[in-house]
Amino acid sequence: MTEAVHISLDGADEDELRRLASWLRDEEELRGQVSLSHQPIRPGEMGGAIDTIVVLVTSGTAAAMVTAVFDWLARRKEADRVTLRLRAKDGRELEIGCRSTQDLDAVVGQVTKALGGGE
Repeated sequence: MTEAVHISLDGADEDELRRLASWLRDEEELRGQVSLSHQPIRPGEMGGAIDTIVVLVTSGTAAAMVTAVFDWLARRKEADRVTLRLRAKDGRELEIGCRSTQDLDAVVGQVTKALGGGE
């Protein structure tokens, strides 16, 4: 089953979100599954600001997405906290804060399990 994972960066601007989205689009398993989500347009604005990256994943592609996020974090000079939010169609929600590459295996396991690919 495909689910949407919403990725946000604490304290990041739109350019940084665009860079992470581009990084994720370069992953073969995620091609065509990455988009940018905009905040609702407020009165007097020309358009909504980008607030999250949306990645459509399955239990089979979740590890590629999480690994790509951690690879991106590892290459940055300033370590930002990345938040992954999984909102399943049945109403379940999972929110995971990622910062240290030591968290990789645990985060992959949590996301895969939430997508029905784990025990």
